[in-house]
Amino acid sequence: MFGMFGALGRHGLGLVLNGKKGYPIGTFSANMIGSLIYTILYLVKGSLVDKADEGNDYTLAIFFISSILTGFCSSLTTISSFVNDIYNLDILKRYIYAVTTVLIGQLISCTIFAIAAYAFDWNFF
Repeated sequence: MFGMFGALGRHGLGLVLNGKKGYPIGTFSANMIGSLIYTILYLVKGSLVDKADEGNDYTLAIFFISSILTGFCSSLTTISSFVNDIYNLDILKRYIYAVTTVLIGQLISCTIFAIAAYAFDWNFF
């Protein structure tokens, strides 16, 4: 339902930003924005599922969030664009771009999880 918006967002970022400074900044931005949105909505969805276990009905909200996660975020952060951009870069830039993208994406997600764990006193372990 939301996939087309993610795909259009990724395409637009690619048109505007790819090629700047010799790197596909548009694809990188789409992946980082998608990681940020996905992690936040994943945490929100998890808290709604926990509240639903207590007898509250959050079915529509959970469905809506799941639709954004699987549609919008998945289309915004497609692996095919990432791999295509890696393939088109020079050999040294390939490694820099690939490692930087994965590390910063993980850093964003881990930071959000840490903030949520601290702010809401959640225990993930």
